[in-house]
Amino acid sequence: MKADAMMRKWVTVIAYLCLGAAGAENNSATRLSAFAKLPDWSGIWENDQHASSGTANAPKGYADLKLLTLTQFPPYRPEWAAKVNASIKADPAAQTPDKKCLFGFPANMNSPWMFELWAEPQETLVLFHGDDVRHIYTDGRAHPGPDDIWPTPMGDSIGHWEGDTLVVDTIARRDDKGDSVFLNPLYTVSEQFHVIERIRMTDHNHIENAMTLLDPLAFGQPWHVTLHYKRVTDVDRMLWESCTDQDRNVVQNGVMSFTPPIH
Repeated sequence: MKADAMMRKWVTVIAYLCLGAAGAENNSATRLSAFAKLPDWSGIWENDQHASSGTANAPKGYADLKLLTLTQFPPYRPEWAAKVNASIKADPAAQTPDKKCLFGFPANMNSPWMFELWAEPQETLVLFHGDDVRHIYTDGRAHPGPDDIWPTPMGDSIGHWEGDTLVVDTIARRDDKGDSVFLNPLYTVSEQFHVIERIRMTDHNHIENAMTLLDPLAFGQPWHVTLHYKRVTDVDRMLWESCTDQDRNVVQNGVMSFTPPIH
């Protein structure tokens, strides 16, 4: 009797192991199929605004950031524009391009700092040169409920794939000067500020990000902005950069450069 019980136990264990192996194989096949449908966004990317808009003679240095698309004035309602202008006028330092260059969303998608894109079936990561990371969840989850969400520099992003285009919906972006010091007009937005992105690769070396910025309280109409990124071909890894404590990463014509340290 004891031997029969032991035999039944081992048969059960073996059955579970077989089922587990089959499940793992099916799971692996499912994941491989999901990965195969995603575009190959590997490599390093940078903003291509100035290269594509013919501003080769743009001012050098950090003043060049004033030419970025998202530094332009959004389609504010008149009363909101007056509020923003008063805020800028009251803060002269905000008009001075200096070493402050911390970018939150959406400024980081238009900044000169290089980034990597890692697309997986459940999530896409945007990895910037500093310690900033955007998490775009594509596993079907919704935004957190009102009791579980609060504004942050990156906001909360969820997305889905439409063919080779990643459609991203971002809310709860924090209105904070410290995270977008060059983007003065975007200092002041309402809690209903909302961004939709359509990100796709147009060819092997170029990515397009069609953004729609919405704010029913602050904007008189949606703000449509199309950003372009090009593949970085002269560096083969993400290099540490800083624009706050050294002069090695000068921005020229909208592109970040690297200068070796002097020993």
